[in-house]
Amino acid sequence: MDLKLKFAVAISAILSVLLSGFCGIVYLQVKHRLIDSAREALNEHVEHEIRHLTFYKNDEQAHSSTLTDKEIFYSIWKDKVLVKSNFPAHAPISLSSGIKSGISNGILVKYLTQSVGSSEIKVLAYSDLQSTNRYLSTLRTVLVIGWVLSIILLCPLSWLITRFLLRPFNELAAQTQQLDARSLTFRFKEPAKLDEFGRLVRSFNSLLTRLEESFRQIRRFAANASHEFRTPLTVIRGEAELMLRKNRTLEEYQTSLGKILAQTTFLQRTMNGLLFLSDVERLEKENEKVSIRIDNLVSGIVEALSSTPETALKKVVVSGDAAIYVGHQELLSCILSNLIENAAKFSRNQIWIEWKKNGSELRFSIEDDGDGIPSNQRDKMFEPLSRGYHPSPVKGHGLGLAIVKTCVDSLAGQIILGESAYGGLSVRINLMDRAESRFSG
Repeated sequence: MDLKLKFAVAISAILSVLLSGFCGIVYLQVKHRLIDSAREALNEHVEHEIRHLTFYKNDEQAHSSTLTDKEIFYSIWKDKVLVKSNFPAHAPISLSSGIKSGISNGILVKYLTQSVGSSEIKVLAYSDLQSTNRYLSTLRTVLVIGWVLSIILLCPLSWLITRFLLRPFNELAAQTQQLDARSLTFRFKEPAKLDEFGRLVRSFNSLLTRLEESFRQIRRFAANASHEFRTPLTVIRGEAELMLRKNRTLEEYQTSLGKILAQTTFLQRTMNGLLFLSDVERLEKENEKVSIRIDNLVSGIVEALSSTPETALKKVVVSGDAAIYVGHQELLSCILSNLIENAAKFSRNQIWIEWKKNGSELRFSIEDDGDGIPSNQRDKMFEPLSRGYHPSPVKGHGLGLAIVKTCVDSLAGQIILGESAYGGLSVRINLMDRAESRFSG
């Protein structure tokens, strides 16, 4: 059973139940209204006859006036003497039958005993409900036939309505089947009204955007890896083949192994950077937010980098208070370590690290006294493996600022490259968290 048929059956079942309830309510309401009308008419006749009997001696004209109804019959006794009756010859009830007021066997009975002065009046009246029952039987038949015909019409109508309502979803399914990894730039046309279907289309478009970005990262990773790994691997293989051609001196072996080690280290750092770039989104989602004391984090990074040749010979000036940042520690550590390492690598003598927490905003500033980056090349430095122009002989792998930019974007922050007051590069980072600013002494 497909979805259209399931919806059609469900709609038909619900409507049939509602229609059954409606027919039942209509029938009961009409029945109660007819019986109430018959009861009111019977009461009116009885009261009318009692009034006439009460004024029998004083108001002959009133006594001669009487109501007529071919379905209402009554007998009136005054002091046990029958004074008036229009019961038919074979009346269904009598005074001796013991029937009290109510409905019995298709008749509406009213039994009344009343004292008028010194006299006692007894009234036995009934209204024949045969015509009412015939009317109700006809109404019941009409409602049943109408219910059956409505159900017969509801089934195909529900099918057509369901098919019409599901037509946009069928078109969406047909378009989805045409998608593949080469057509992820395609987007579904979003309807003007953002109803359930509109939200579904928007969700599909959002999914396609994420898939397109993921495939773009994969292709970029493959392209960057193939481009960056070709030269180091060629150097490593060339050095190995050169050393294996004939016996070499110890000094030659050491020189060759040093070249191989340098290229291997470069390969390792480049591979780690590319893998980290492709995994930032997962890290941002999986890592829990923790409270990070910034001064401890910065001092730990500076101490860890002090063993590297680039940082060991440079003076690091740190300025900041004991601010607390609530966020992802791994991403923040990656941002600071890459920026500090780059500043140390391309500076001449000194680097400056400063931070300040203002409310929920954390601001970092990292500057150096190196050659900096020309303003027309700063935007390109955020692209992976873009090394730009550096007068310094230091060789980088071109991933530092790209990793920093990706991490900052994941944290919904902002990064700005500028010219430092000390002549080198100035990097400013603005990050937000939900914690209030807290400082310790």
